[in-house]
Amino acid sequence: MAVSKAKKVEDLAKLKDQFSRAKGVVFAKYSGMGVNDIQTLRRALRENNVDYKVAKKTLVTLAAKEHGIELPKDVMEGPIGVAFGYDDEIVAAQKMAEFAKKFEAIQLMGGVMEGRVIDAKMVNQLASIPSREVLLAKFMGGFVRVMNAYQEKRA
Repeated sequence: MAVSKAKKVEDLAKLKDQFSRAKGVVFAKYSGMGVNDIQTLRRALRENNVDYKVAKKTLVTLAAKEHGIELPKDVMEGPIGVAFGYDDEIVAAQKMAEFAKKFEAIQLMGGVMEGRVIDAKMVNQLASIPSREVLLAKFMGGFVRVMNAYQEKRA
């Protein structure tokens, strides 16, 4: 069934808005995923303030171009879903990589970080970085140990 021009204009406007608000974007093939699996993915992503959108590749490319991002053709091959992470630069990469391990149908294709296109290898590397909260907790734990050692040395 053909999508009306009005619907395409509406979808393009939503995609432009999502690109403008996103701190990190991940593109992934989802070929062979069932509707229930995609709903599970969307729910889990939404809990982390990540939107997952399946849209026409032409519209995704136009929305990205509007923000000065030129998407390579290899990133946009096959049926593509787009994850937009709003709170953190790496949360979309982390969650999509997590689901790629659970579902063989998901294949990470690349992403956008700080306005630059990154490949699938870089998305996987970003996904392995601990969350901001974990990094802050580790930093504070080390800081407390140093301060305790300092206090013991002075005593």
